[in-house]
Amino acid sequence: MLHLIFAPFGIIFGVLYLIFWIVMLVDCIQNPRLNDTERVVWVLVLLIAQFIGPILYFFIGRKR
Repeated sequence: MLHLIFAPFGIIFGVLYLIFWIVMLVDCIQNPRLNDTERVVWVLVLLIAQFIGPILYFFIGRKR
């Protein structure tokens, strides 16, 4: 019964995190401060480390 109460929160969290991941991927691709090598590395990090990658890019990759 408890899983029925928390299931919507999991779905909402998953959708929000997917949106966050997509926004970070688009930002990485369009970021003019990254050179081509850095951009490729960050895209690979975002694709391979799908849970922690967007968080790392948000705190480390966006700012220089």
